[in-house]
This record gives sequence, C-alpha cells and structure tokens, in this order.
Amino acid sequence: MTTIATRTPEDPKLLLIDTETSGIFPEKDHVMCELCLLEPNQKFTEAKVGRWFFELTDEEIFRGDQKAFQINQYFARIDAEQELGAWVSIKDRVRAAQEILEWTDGSIFCGDNVAFDAGFLRHWIWSRQLEPNWNYHLLELESMTIGLLGGDAPYPWKSKDVANAIGVKFPEQLDRHTAFGDAYWNLMRFRKLMRMYEEGQHPKLHMVKD
Repeated sequence: MTTIATRTPEDPKLLLIDTETSGIFPEKDHVMCELCLLEPNQKFTEAKVGRWFFELTDEEIFRGDQKAFQINQYFARIDAEQELGAWVSIKDRVRAAQEILEWTDGSIFCGDNVAFDAGFLRHWIWSRQLEPNWNYHLLELESMTIGLLGGDAPYPWKSKDVANAIGVKFPEQLDRHTAFGDAYWNLMRFRKLMRMYEEGQHPKLHMVKD
C-alpha cells in the first residue's frame, strides 16, 4: 500500500500552498494578491517553486482590507517582486491562470488553514472563466499536528505554537506573511510530521469501557 511517505511518481502530486490576500472574505470580493506552490520531491530534499505576485486593480485595492495589506506588506513589496520576476500584470492574469492550472492539475494541497488558500485560489480561477482542477481532498497541517500530539497539543491552537510544539520554528532568514516564506514553513512542518510518523511517535490511546 502506498502511503504519503512512500508515494510513487504515479501518485497525485503534493503541493504545499500559501496565499496572501486583500482580506479574508472572497465572497465580499477580497482577492488573492500572492500565491506560492512548492512541489517537493519524493524524499522532501528539494522542491520546485512556483510564485505569482499579482497587480491589483484600483477597485480591488479599494475593496481590500487595509489591515491585510499591512500584514502582507503588499505595497512595499511591489518593486522587488517586479524585479524578481514573480510579477503578474493585470493583462497577464489569464496566462498566469493557465500556468497555475498546469501546476495544480490533479494535485493535493497541503497547508496551514489550507481551505482558506484553496478557497481564494478557486474564486480567482473562476473569475478567469476557468475551472479548478486540483483534488478536493485537502491536507490541513494544524489538524495533522494536533492529531499526532493528542493531549499535548498547545491550546488554544495557533500556527506558531503548534509548529513550535514539534520543533519547527519559522526560518529566521524568511519573512512571515509572504507566500514563499509561509509555504516553505509549511513544507518544513509537513516533512517533520512525516518523520515523526515514520519513527512511531504516535499519541498513546487508552481504551475506556463504559
């Protein structure tokens, strides 16, 4: 039987995902302003990187939550992202959507609050009159970690605390609330979880009779 840790090239592609957005409600026309997808190899020693940083229209900026823009430093990063080559202009959105769909075809997303990221990407793809093509099953890192730690999981659950509980701190050389930084952190956390599973560090379960 194939498992996540022993998957083969024929298995669904695993993608670590993170998005930065103009707010938290795509239903209220908040939009994705940055996306990163990481495709690790079978041993999690290397990963292909896909990054897109989107130019927003004046209307999208107006509808956005200024707090969200402050957190992800969208405006401060525009010049750098144009130089780095991740920039997607408004006129290039359809091309970028097709490129993203080549990455996501049949893949399984894994991330922190992954339903949030997948939801924003889904709305963004729909807005280009295209259809999402990834697997609807999602791998949620916090839930996976809490399940492994059992009663030792820190509560209330926060990404930083849950990650620290398995010894995976955010890399000091990267920036939080950037799509690449958070996606890379997700990859580190997922790799650590797989190693913990392989080492048999499972929670102890006690059968209780009524």
